[in-house]
Amino acid sequence: MQNIIDFNDFEKLNESNQNMDYNDRENMISLSKTSHGIENITIWVGPNKKYNSKIVKVSNKLNDKKGEDCFTITLSDLKILGQVDENIITSDVLLKIKNFLIKNRQEISYFYDNINNYSLKTFIKKLILMN
Repeated sequence: MQNIIDFNDFEKLNESNQNMDYNDRENMISLSKTSHGIENITIWVGPNKKYNSKIVKVSNKLNDKKGEDCFTITLSDLKILGQVDENIITSDVLLKIKNFLIKNRQEISYFYDNINNYSLKTFIKKLILMN
């Protein structure tokens, strides 16, 4: 049985970094600069069975594919959960990430809802890159 965390309980977890475990990496896809246009940043999108809300995870490490040091952003209201490493994720970079999520919110949400019937290639092609 999968443990589902209520969003209010999830918000309480935001004191520490939101490291990704095996199930997170299995269910989420990583997007690099070629998919979002932001230099050296990895963003994970896709269903995460632990949470009832749609979220993305962002690495605090440059070009990180392991997800060992992440923070979380809620897709609906762009609330940040976890700690942001401001040496890596500067205010300018965070603004680019948020703008990417705003511009692609509808497409990312559709991907979450239809992951089993939606081509990953099509999803990535539809994303609006940041400059």
